[in-house]
Amino acid sequence: MKKALLSLLVSGIALCGAQAQEVQPAVAYSQPVDTVFQSVNVYSQYADSIYGSYRTAMDTIHADFFAHFLLWDNLEVDPPLPRRVSADYFKLVLPSTFYTSATDRHFRIDWQPTLAAYTYQQDSLLSFEPSDSLRPYRPQTLDRSARVDEWIAPHLMALYLSSPEVVKHNQLWYADMKAMDMNEHKVEQKATEVKGFVTKVEKDKVASDNQLVVLKPNFWKKAGNAYVQFTQNKISDNWYKGGESVASLLSGFVISANYDDHRYVEFENKLEVKVGFVTAPSDTVHSYKTNTDLVRLNSKLGVKAFKNFYYTLALEAKTQFFASYGTNSTTMISNFLSPAELDMTLGLDYKYSNKKVTTSLLTSPLALTYVYVKDYDRVNPTRFGVKEGEKSITMWGSKFTANLTWKILPQVQWITKFDYFTTYEKVIGSWENTFNFTVNKYLSAKLFLHGRFDDSVVLKEGQSSYFQFQEILSFGLNYNW
Repeated sequence: MKKALLSLLVSGIALCGAQAQEVQPAVAYSQPVDTVFQSVNVYSQYADSIYGSYRTAMDTIHADFFAHFLLWDNLEVDPPLPRRVSADYFKLVLPSTFYTSATDRHFRIDWQPTLAAYTYQQDSLLSFEPSDSLRPYRPQTLDRSARVDEWIAPHLMALYLSSPEVVKHNQLWYADMKAMDMNEHKVEQKATEVKGFVTKVEKDKVASDNQLVVLKPNFWKKAGNAYVQFTQNKISDNWYKGGESVASLLSGFVISANYDDHRYVEFENKLEVKVGFVTAPSDTVHSYKTNTDLVRLNSKLGVKAFKNFYYTLALEAKTQFFASYGTNSTTMISNFLSPAELDMTLGLDYKYSNKKVTTSLLTSPLALTYVYVKDYDRVNPTRFGVKEGEKSITMWGSKFTANLTWKILPQVQWITKFDYFTTYEKVIGSWENTFNFTVNKYLSAKLFLHGRFDDSVVLKEGQSSYFQFQEILSFGLNYNW
């Protein structure tokens, strides 16, 4: 065990000093200990910037550390020496890093520009001289840690002045690292039958049951939702208030695949498909029509900027499946790829989540909206902001997108999406709200409210508002995975 630990430590120290000049590779423990000490210099990254008594002091710490390491589990030493590993000296063995504590002293009012302030004194080594190697271990204290940091500061300053090119990181590089949440990991033990030890088992089955399973971290999280819901209104022909029977069906699914390395990169993907049909006896041309038809893909790639903010590139593409017609009319209003919309945005995304709320606020000073009408000769392209006789339009501007998922109650969930795009001449706004009311695992009700504003379209005769609205209430089957 001692040899394995020493070999691991030697390899780690060699890796820490890989940025320095003339760093020797790690050597195997099979060589004599003196050879290991000569080939691996714990402070090799500071070798060219440390001089005189400073180098002597660090060599003393080096020898003291390895002396205690070799005697750690030596049973011939009575009593066995404890392992003396001090975390106070971490700045000397980590990769070259800029620490503000090493330069703060030079900006104090009482600073004196003399080397005498950094002259090594025997008592300033904090009792790490060789004669102290057999003394009992002294526990680490905050006062002792502060004095060690004060002693290390001139060594770091000498490195910054003589070899700034080897300093690759600053202390914020370590402060921003997130630890893995162990509460999210569960260890399950496989139940073993005693019968398997006393009965004869085939050789291949034994090998299969005793294979080593290596679990790799999975940064992907996948989820989905599918539903089929309906509404019905039945009225007899002689109903005293009149009216007509109407039935509607709403179905769809949502699948998502999100990547999060819990450090720098997040990649979100969501595919949404929603189709709804309604019957209307008053329409003598069509036995049923579509009242909801949507195919939408959202992708968002974010690179962490700081805290909960991410530099984000987002893409949204949407169209529909079926053709849509007016009541008692054969005139086509919309169709597959008529229109097809593509939005691309680049900006800064703020994300926050807890057990009940998940939110995303994306501000994009640079945004592109592209609208394509495949059947521009059969539908009216001006309904989608495209000029008469043309099949597409490209609009540049800015966009703000807000997404919120809020579990208001265990049985009530609110999902909202707000988009605001402007070319500074035209505005396209959309606000979608979905309320899910869960009855049990397989039954739920949905209330969908969608408001939209678009002043890029051409109003028909008799219309005076650019505001549009849609509402759907349905009940039926629902399943999440």
